[in-house]
Amino acid sequence: MGTVQTEGGDGDRTAEPSNPAGTQELSSFRAETAERREREAALQESSFPLLIHGHPTEEYQTIYHSLVDSMVCTASGRPRPYSLEPGLRIKQRLWETLRCPTLREEEQPDGQLGRTEGFSSPTLRSFAPLIEVDISEEPVPKHPQRPQQ
Repeated sequence: MGTVQTEGGDGDRTAEPSNPAGTQELSSFRAETAERREREAALQESSFPLLIHGHPTEEYQTIYHSLVDSMVCTASGRPRPYSLEPGLRIKQRLWETLRCPTLREEEQPDGQLGRTEGFSSPTLRSFAPLIEVDISEEPVPKHPQRPQQ
């Protein structure tokens, strides 16, 4: 089974399977990709703006930078050393500023999973959720060898 060279609309040559089954799969994939792009474009053009925890994107970015920039940089603008502890402090302050967002998942009558976001006022006993991810079975990252000096 070989491949057939075809020229795309932008002049690039691509290899496509010469068998009919492979061509059907490729055509189906292209149709699904085109449909996905149309749906994404329709969502972007919709009258609903993108909201992040109830704030338009630009407003969320302003809130984020007003909190985070002062915590990760010194007064002179130099970056502070970063570790888990300052990261958790940043997360807590951002979570409190955004009115303690929480996500609720509920099964809809049609069987699909629906998600709603709720907000509450921070209290002295409320903390940003700590999500622990089990990485015990993940491969150990490989560090590049540094040249000997």
